[in-house]
Amino acid sequence: TDAAHREPPKTRNEIEREAPTTVPVIESDEAIAKIGRVASVVGSTVVIQTFPATTNDDADPLDEDSVLCLSDRRGLGVIEEVFGPVSAPLYSTRLPSKEQCADAPDVRVGDDAFVVLGRSRKIPTKGLYRKGYDASGKDDEEVEDDGDFSDDEAEAEAKRANKPPGKKRSASARGKKAPPPPPSPMGGGGMFGMRGLPRPPPPPPPPSMAMGQMGIHQGQPMMMVPVSVDARGQPVF
Repeated sequence: TDAAHREPPKTRNEIEREAPTTVPVIESDEAIAKIGRVASVVGSTVVIQTFPATTNDDADPLDEDSVLCLSDRRGLGVIEEVFGPVSAPLYSTRLPSKEQCADAPDVRVGDDAFVVLGRSRKIPTKGLYRKGYDASGKDDEEVEDDGDFSDDEAEAEAKRANKPPGKKRSASARGKKAPPPPPSPMGGGGMFGMRGLPRPPPPPPPPSMAMGQMGIHQGQPMMMVPVSVDARGQPVF
């Protein structure tokens, strides 16, 4: 917990362990073995730092639900969490309150911690020493298939197998280009005469304008003179 969280973080499907209300009773004929010392006591939580393993028999850490006690056989509780390095893991357990259990011991930092051998189990570590990584899936749960491959070819083959099938095109369809769009009836500029429809011819001038361009004005007398053209195209009067 911290200033922003009143409860420790947990995943969506995490099963919360109920707080203990009693401490285990250790009989005088039960074998116990020293495993470490109390490293911290915060509220009802006790953390035990184990000694580094010296033999192969001590190499495997204790698993959850193993029973712990003090040197005078007063029960501490069961291991609720295992964390830290494999060679010297840490164990956490919780004590009931004095109101719940009058036999709950007063634990101090530095006290020796023991395990009840007949009520303990170990975590096999033989398969842990291999190449890998710590991956988390949805809702911070364990990944069922992390897709770890030994070489690039196997990874590429797995990606091809998992790729969803797509619509296949024939070779002729892949090489054929799409036809260009038809030209606009209004041309490139969208107006008559600009790379589009041909410009219509201008209308002929009115007779009065044509006669004015020839120097003849309305109201003047006119005389019709027959005109012929010679071989060179010149008029002959």
